[in-house]
Amino acid sequence: MVVSVNESEQVLISIVTVVYNGEKYIEDTIKSILNQTYKNVEYIIIDGGSTDNTLNILKKYEKEISCVVSETDDGIYDAMNKGVARCNGSLIGIINADDYYVEGAFDLIIKAFSKSKEKTKLVIYGDMNLVNQDDRSVIRTKNAVAWKMIFGMSLNHPSVFVTRDIYANHSFSTDYKMASDYNLLLTLYLYRYKFIKIKYILTEMRAGGVSELMSRTTKAEEKAVKLDKLGRICYFFSEFILKIKKSMK
Repeated sequence: MVVSVNESEQVLISIVTVVYNGEKYIEDTIKSILNQTYKNVEYIIIDGGSTDNTLNILKKYEKEISCVVSETDDGIYDAMNKGVARCNGSLIGIINADDYYVEGAFDLIIKAFSKSKEKTKLVIYGDMNLVNQDDRSVIRTKNAVAWKMIFGMSLNHPSVFVTRDIYANHSFSTDYKMASDYNLLLTLYLYRYKFIKIKYILTEMRAGGVSELMSRTTKAEEKAVKLDKLGRICYFFSEFILKIKKSMK
């Protein structure tokens, strides 16, 4: 699956997966990448020193994975930064070990990238299904809208691809445990980077992941991000609008 940039004029996509003791679902994630019809992909896995069967599963696919790093880290965002630092692709996507890409997702990303006049400071994103852990039946579709990020995390991080140049100036802050992806994407939006919406489902996420289990922490950190990036006046105005919208339902 993995080819070099010199082998083709096609755009190289880099995918990063962060995992720790993910033996239950990591193989689904790997297969969803290997089975994409778009093949100019490098795949980087950052393992946090798993003690279950994760490393044996990774070894099974070692010829098809570009890079595997297994060592302790300072949390999920530290691991993501490690993965991004190893990426060579023009576009970078990050997907966790219990999520997976739908068939044809990379073709849609490349099509949007090719059509865009801008090839830097670019964020391409799509929708995502939340699915049942076991049978992968769809619970609901999470539609992504960039401008709604002033109210909270309205994008689906597994369905987001950014150009590699972005990470030269921005990284995931390790000050947050759950909301650093929101912090980064809101920053890019406020800096007026170009956001392109693909009106298709790109990924599926299993319900009951870390972000759901730590929802209280996530909400608290999202509030901290908004206060930091928007300022107190804009923050309270956005909260006021949210209350009005909820009261109208």
